[in-house]
Amino acid sequence: MKYKTMALLIYCLAISLIFTGGRPASAYTSEKVLSVPTVNADSTTSLGTLLLKEEYARSIKNGDCLSISLPSYVELQNISVYFLNSSSYVPYLKNSTVTDATYKVNYSNYYNSPGTVIDLAPGTRLLVEDKNRFSLQITEDLGDIYTKYGASSTATFRCYVYFDSVKIKASAPEGGEVKATLDGTGGFSSSVQTVAKIASSSGGTTAAADEPQDITDRGGRIATITISENVAGALKKNDTDCKNKNTVKLVLPAGFSWGTVTLLPGWGFTAGDVDYTVGVDTSGYSVLYLKVNTETTRQGRLTILGNVTVDESIARAGKVEVSYEGTNPGVSPAVLTVANYSVPGCSLKEKTTTEVIAGHVNQPLGEFTIAEGMAGDLAEGRTITLTLPDGVKWHTYPTARRESGDCVLGAAAPVGDDGRVIRYAVTGAGSDKSVFCFKYATVDLAVCAPEQVEIAVGGSAGAKGKVAVGYVIAPVKLSAGKTTVSAGVQSQPGGEVTISEEMPGALRAKDAAGAGALLKLTLPAGATFDRIPQVEVSEGDLILDKTDLRLEQEDRALVIPVEKSSSVPSTIRVSGVSLNLNRMVPEGDIKLDVGGTALSETIALFSDDLNKLEVTLASCITPAPGEKKTGAVFTIGSTSYEIGGKKQEMDVAPYIKENRTYGPVRYIANALGLRDQDIFWEETTQTVTLMRGKRVAQLKVGRASILIQGVEMPIDVAPELVDPGRVMLPYRWVAFALGASVSWNEEKQQVTIHTI
Repeated sequence: MKYKTMALLIYCLAISLIFTGGRPASAYTSEKVLSVPTVNADSTTSLGTLLLKEEYARSIKNGDCLSISLPSYVELQNISVYFLNSSSYVPYLKNSTVTDATYKVNYSNYYNSPGTVIDLAPGTRLLVEDKNRFSLQITEDLGDIYTKYGASSTATFRCYVYFDSVKIKASAPEGGEVKATLDGTGGFSSSVQTVAKIASSSGGTTAAADEPQDITDRGGRIATITISENVAGALKKNDTDCKNKNTVKLVLPAGFSWGTVTLLPGWGFTAGDVDYTVGVDTSGYSVLYLKVNTETTRQGRLTILGNVTVDESIARAGKVEVSYEGTNPGVSPAVLTVANYSVPGCSLKEKTTTEVIAGHVNQPLGEFTIAEGMAGDLAEGRTITLTLPDGVKWHTYPTARRESGDCVLGAAAPVGDDGRVIRYAVTGAGSDKSVFCFKYATVDLAVCAPEQVEIAVGGSAGAKGKVAVGYVIAPVKLSAGKTTVSAGVQSQPGGEVTISEEMPGALRAKDAAGAGALLKLTLPAGATFDRIPQVEVSEGDLILDKTDLRLEQEDRALVIPVEKSSSVPSTIRVSGVSLNLNRMVPEGDIKLDVGGTALSETIALFSDDLNKLEVTLASCITPAPGEKKTGAVFTIGSTSYEIGGKKQEMDVAPYIKENRTYGPVRYIANALGLRDQDIFWEETTQTVTLMRGKRVAQLKVGRASILIQGVEMPIDVAPELVDPGRVMLPYRWVAFALGASVSWNEEKQQVTIHTI
């Protein structure tokens, strides 16, 4: 190891300030104490082991520090810092010149040299600060460690701090706790952890349990329990009435009962000093009562070996905890985890989530696990399917890495051709309970991907449910000033539109093929731009090719070429919008679709509806100028309708589906004056042709468009066929096809058709 002088302390503090000065307050480590021993004042002993874990890869940076301090009545003698020799964690040791994963420090050697720096694993070191305080420091960017030593790119920082030998002074508070204060900068969290408890000379006992045992509905052995007296005679006699006086109880949770029990006396206890009996308390819980026949003259310890039985109709899967309690003065209450109860069936658990960008390809997802409840739940030949939501497709299939057990999963294979579903087959059942972690997956996302990427888990293996593995970030945010317009009027002002990038480079200058990328703003059918609006970058350094601004799609679409992507989030402002609306534009919002290759690199992978964003540009609140006449009134759910106040009958009732009012095309056409000879039905192609004067419209079942005067106009839903053979379509679109308009009465649930 290399030792440096006090001057390096000043350098370290300066580096820490430089690297943490502009960083957010959030940190990304978690801390855990693996055991909390009971120690005595005025003694030399060891403390609980401290585990430090980085939750997200690369959140700890060069210059980050973690100060660890203990109370003033504790003096450090020897400590060890242990790093796992695995490519999943950093520092990574396998390909470095360092071979020892454990770094032992005789801390007492440096009491008189505060500021001494001790090198640990690559990129880490320890700084001596005081007799009871030191710092762990990161001296190299962990990303460089991945590259230099060959660790996984998703590896996370992890280390264990062992307090091998510490001196507890006589001034330590009896019955108190030894707390380690962790003060972190950058990616290191701050917290306070209990690493030991101080024994009380006034009495009491300490209860502990070994590693929890795995049990099933057949029951079985639980972890060994030890009860240690802190002073001689702590447990008082209760042999005459152990269930009611000076009680010492070990209580199992609901659904579990004590079976065979063996007591092993030790230290100050000898055979016959303590016995037991099993009973049920007033709440119905199974209780092991200890009968103290003889009080000790020196500290005693009891070792309890026990088996339990299980009532599977009541017991809950998971941790089995024994409550150590009672009225005996020597009882120091504690809750001990003694078993893990498993039931058949697989369980899902989210591990990590990531942020993914809508409209981008190859976005990394977080991890999740599928765990067998019992060995063999994943039977050979069974399958696990993973289904992504609409607007998300697999780019790289998840790697199913087995974390425990011996079950074998085959490689992922696609299901269907939409790119959303994959399947794993169990090629070998296991004899030990298996856990698989699904990781390293990437996906392609449409611009309109859902806010959260949830994987639906299914298949014949019995793993069911959803796990969230990604949060979707929209590349841009849209807003517009909403104006009021009228159908049939030209050159009407529309709202000013702003397109704000949520991140640098959100609007690309090149498409997937390397050609110049375009941003496209498209109006709905019946609306056009009167002229090219003014387009400018109001914030940021995005560069547009304003020499090539143009209108396309018969002036429905404004095309904005992007010349150079931004290095800071930028905002585009589109002003001076002037709209032309024909008579067929319905009342309601005029929505502007924003899409194009500059916004999405997944245009070839998803439908147009999924690769555009939408903003309300204006509201059409009046029908086309001219005389407005009421043609007919239809009531949802009723086969009766009115024309000019006279009641008529239909053979099918209107209905509401996904907030749209569907009506029978033939009766709507009749209400607008079409005779039967003006309505043609072609059974073979399932096409309806409507003729109103010189206006000809065609509708096809299952096709979301209307052919008007030979020009195809897209609509948002397709006509559908219902019994008794009637073609149904939202009133709005039938009226649009025939040059009429509609209005809606929410209270009466009525649609009124207006003829012009």
